[in-house]
Amino acid sequence: MTSFGLRTISVEHDPSNRETPAKYGNIQMTNSKVYDDDFYKSQQEGSLRSAKIILEDISSIIHNLFENKTVRDIGCGVGTWLSVASESLKARQITGYDFPKGNIKTLVPRDKIVSCNLISVENFEPADITFCLEVMEHVEESLHADLIEKICKNTNIIIFSAAAPLQGGTGHVSERNPKYWKKLFENNNFNGYDIIRPRIWENEDIEYWYRQNILIFTKELILELDCFPSFNFSHLVHPILLADMSNRYQGGRKAVRDLFKFLKGG
Repeated sequence: MTSFGLRTISVEHDPSNRETPAKYGNIQMTNSKVYDDDFYKSQQEGSLRSAKIILEDISSIIHNLFENKTVRDIGCGVGTWLSVASESLKARQITGYDFPKGNIKTLVPRDKIVSCNLISVENFEPADITFCLEVMEHVEESLHADLIEKICKNTNIIIFSAAAPLQGGTGHVSERNPKYWKKLFENNNFNGYDIIRPRIWENEDIEYWYRQNILIFTKELILELDCFPSFNFSHLVHPILLADMSNRYQGGRKAVRDLFKFLKGG
């Protein structure tokens, strides 16, 4: 892995805060009948557009972040974000991990995607930069600490996004707020930065779930990133999701209780 030429200092975290790794179990992203070609096609345009804007913005903050670097994507889907890193931002090598895709068309060469169950992978290949985007909500909570620990190994920078509580979506089983994820990454000696959400919150060209959820975690403390405005890992509800939820949960006492709990960040 390579150095990014930024002013950094090492930060030690209390190892007593580390959570006990969970046993392997199921991940709710292995049903090829649900995650079929139509599913990915329905998301591809918005995901690709979002990836280009977000990754180019991050690269403007951390200059030439991707150029000649190695990038891996844990739960890569059809390789949308990897394709942007490789083609637009000149990453030297890309590797994706996801369940077998069968005849589903991918946006990167098929040999760049390792077919696997993410939970059962012993170690991911080393890479300078790691993506894990809207994946962890598909993983049972008992497995979160173990998978985050594996994601943190052999990498320097992690671009992370996971569905917020009651966000809803195909195969979601454990939606959590940003501070929950921040703690898990800190348990693995990674530093968190919530500086992308303020920069993209009102950008209508980006899918709302990225605007609401995306975070950066780094192995070393990057002092320059502290200079940017931050949402401080607050549990924020994007107006688009709020409008969607008001439609989804119209009527019924339970719907009102769920919506109120969501707004409180529970």
